[in-house]
Amino acid sequence: MRLFEAPSASKLVLQTLLVRGGAFRARYEFLNEGPKERIFVVANLKPAEDATIILFSATTQIAKRRAHHKGRAALVLVPLDPADYSGVTEPCVLDCESPIKRKISDFVKHVEDRQYTPLTTAPEAIMTKIVLAVRAARSLSAVEKRLVLGDRSDGS
Repeated sequence: MRLFEAPSASKLVLQTLLVRGGAFRARYEFLNEGPKERIFVVANLKPAEDATIILFSATTQIAKRRAHHKGRAALVLVPLDPADYSGVTEPCVLDCESPIKRKISDFVKHVEDRQYTPLTTAPEAIMTKIVLAVRAARSLSAVEKRLVLGDRSDGS
């Protein structure tokens, strides 16, 4: 399903979320942690045009993520603080080595099923940090990185 085919109420939510930095809350189970209400940020440069949406989820387990990445933590973790972004209520990080990928059709279905609660769009300063972290990430494929970074040959 394309954005223009969505029902009108869902279309408004999709227009809010399918932008670079679109953010929302949703219940999600990461590995064996059990389902929890989590914050997600859309990283794609042009998500409304892409078949796959790249999301990063915020975690409050900052020390655990830093220990996991060791010397690379500063390169791949993007800090979020309530003072910098009203979408979060406590300090957390986005781990740009751990993307969550969604087909656009699944993303649209979740919006239509009201599984996503929109938040304010992530500020440009945070998106700039995400771009730098994605460039440094080793776990994203070249195709996934292009969705976030754009194709350098066209000046993006």
